[in-house]
Amino acid sequence: MDTSETHPPSGSCQESDWNPAPDLIKRHHLLKQVYADCRNGLPSHELADHLVDAYFDHVHVLYPFLHEGRFRARYEALWAEDMNSNCAEPTVWLAIVNLVFAYGYEFCAGQQESFSVLAAPFADRAKAMVLSHVFTSTSIELVQALLLLCHYLQSTLQLNECWNLVGLMIRGAVSIGLHLNPVITDGETSMVEKEERKRAWWGCFVLDRTLSMKFGRPPSIIFDDAKNVDLPLQVDDQYIGETSSIPRQPWGRPSRLSFFTHTIKLSEVVGNILSNMYNMGSRKSQVESMWWSCIPEESTKLGNVVLLDGQLQAWWDDMPGHLKDTEFKIGPMENLIEGRDFQRQRLVMRIRFLQMRLLLQRPCFILLSKNKIQDDLRRGVALSSAQVCMSVARETIQLIHLHYDKQLLNSLWYNLHYVFTSLGVLVTAQTLEEPLRSLISSSQDAQALHDGMKFLRSAGRNSGLASRYVAMLSKANTVPPLQSDRASNSLVTGNTQEQPEGNGGVAINEEVISVDTTSGMGSNETQQQQESCCEQGGDGLETAVADFDFARLDFNNPLDLLF
Repeated sequence: MDTSETHPPSGSCQESDWNPAPDLIKRHHLLKQVYADCRNGLPSHELADHLVDAYFDHVHVLYPFLHEGRFRARYEALWAEDMNSNCAEPTVWLAIVNLVFAYGYEFCAGQQESFSVLAAPFADRAKAMVLSHVFTSTSIELVQALLLLCHYLQSTLQLNECWNLVGLMIRGAVSIGLHLNPVITDGETSMVEKEERKRAWWGCFVLDRTLSMKFGRPPSIIFDDAKNVDLPLQVDDQYIGETSSIPRQPWGRPSRLSFFTHTIKLSEVVGNILSNMYNMGSRKSQVESMWWSCIPEESTKLGNVVLLDGQLQAWWDDMPGHLKDTEFKIGPMENLIEGRDFQRQRLVMRIRFLQMRLLLQRPCFILLSKNKIQDDLRRGVALSSAQVCMSVARETIQLIHLHYDKQLLNSLWYNLHYVFTSLGVLVTAQTLEEPLRSLISSSQDAQALHDGMKFLRSAGRNSGLASRYVAMLSKANTVPPLQSDRASNSLVTGNTQEQPEGNGGVAINEEVISVDTTSGMGSNETQQQQESCCEQGGDGLETAVADFDFARLDFNNPLDLLF
């Protein structure tokens, strides 16, 4: 431990004649008290180690906002009460520690059944620490803490709080210059810090686009401004040291960071989809001619869907083999753990690709379902688009159903959203009249609906969001029966009551969804706060791409599940 701040330099004066500056003494005692207070709320050292390992095994490989080596060094110093933490604001860094614990509970062996309850105190403590600094000062640690906190808040019903904190996070990031490309040769900033700054900035960009997609609101960061910062290096953390000048990934070893850089590139495609398929009605300019009036919106959408699908496919084709090829073979330099990391990244990336195709094709599916297209050519395009929409919805549910329990996917709340959006498409298809329904449906639809509802009900133990999704889908009243497993509807409550038929399908028993809708949220959130959150949605909650859980829907028409 470096003691140069609290002891006289050798030969400068007698130790009895030297006194450290009062502010250093004050900071030393403050740090000691902060660390002591934090340790009082920590899990046991052994459990804490497991939680940290779970975070870096399952979360960090998808969202590398931290540098693993730097974090682990500071984490060990926490247990050793090492005051030389090299951290500008120790309280903020302790918020990061608490969030790492909160994330780790979902993936820590033996903790899955009640992870939301166990994680809530750590998330609440971290949020209090972050809020005590967010209006007074900003640092790279605060931006990292906000990134982790906002991702976590997506698992709760506090989406408006999440949205507002993202705005504060972006302004804080700009205030410390994260929107500027780090100078490589300045000699003052280590390579680790430069990479952390780039990861934090692009993390803000990706999260901004993700929430804009969920809420149907315009993003805060324009891509032309964001791209001034270089993408993070595709070099794993162990090869980026404090003294590294030019980090290099060993030849023949794929980097885990490739996943993050391709996620950033996907965000650009997402922005194009939102602006060209969902925000058209808000545009003042229209495609006009001196000879005819504006081109109908449905024609423009049908034209855009082909071009945008080409962009999305080009992004997918550009993906390295270890992120998309199911038959990818790990090389001789890779161990079993690395192979599992790449398997997780492949599955998550595939699901994201499927969800982006669903988001892209869904408006054309809606046009087709409303019989608004008379021209044979355009109707053919819309029909193909609807078939793709149905296909990717089925595949999404199948992948999540097969792999979530194996801990090969990302956090629960992302998969809840993916399953719900996919079910919205499949449920809507059940309401269509023949022969249109037979043209876009498949014999696999019933199984996909069954597996999707089963996943949501099971997740209701840990997530109020899952319970809300089930409640909303139950009002659609169109889920077809699956004879092989009628009793599975009792997964949460044990109820095996025969379900009443209606609207050509089988209604979801209301008793099945009578689970605790406050699970999965912070301990201080009440049902009244949930309802208030729903009321405060504002303009974004009524748009075509708004997340279904808070949209003001007319359930008399299940087509509105797609709006």
